[in-house]
Amino acid sequence: MSSYSRHEIAVGVFVILGGLALAYLSVQLGGLNVLQTPSAHFTARFSSVGSLKPGDPVKIAGVSVGSVESVQLVNYQAEATFALTTPVAIPKDSIASIQSAGLLGDAYVSISPGASDEDLASGERIVRTEPAISLTELIGKYAFGSPADPDSGNSKASAEEPEASPSPFVDPLAPKPAAAEPSAAEPTSGSGDPAPPSDSSPIPQPKKSVFKDPLE
Repeated sequence: MSSYSRHEIAVGVFVILGGLALAYLSVQLGGLNVLQTPSAHFTARFSSVGSLKPGDPVKIAGVSVGSVESVQLVNYQAEATFALTTPVAIPKDSIASIQSAGLLGDAYVSISPGASDEDLASGERIVRTEPAISLTELIGKYAFGSPADPDSGNSKASAEEPEASPSPFVDPLAPKPAAAEPSAAEPTSGSGDPAPPSDSSPIPQPKKSVFKDPLE
């Protein structure tokens, strides 16, 4: 039987400790609950879960209290089943929403506790939910606007430019517009100006003075 040296025993212990540390980091980073027993299970239905997947955390006030177990399609809605590893009461009017850790971060389920006096039992469904927000839809909405939005750039009303108001300044080099010729139906005077409208009433004649001017 061969005997091991002290150096070989130290190397073996170091390799074993390194393997245990690597396994612990893998479990923690992967979100696996090996030693924790779920205390309650809940379900929630969303119109869209985005990039939510099994193993993503479930948080209350930013603190992780569980993880998502499965995501499946039920009646054209995404139903997420998650388990809580921390014993915490969930009121019946609580809201479950899909949040994202930053712009490009992973998705998670956020539970906002309500004010109801009754709590949900394990296995029940959270009725009030909020779907995931799509970043591409938000960018498209604010960049290009919605066709039904009258204030957007794609609407027909906003596409029409307003008529330019006449400038109060007159260009001295601009040609003057030609004067309109008098119509044939309108009588003209000898100077070319249109004759004043005729009055059917007779013009009164001045009375002759009885005094004679001596210079005449």
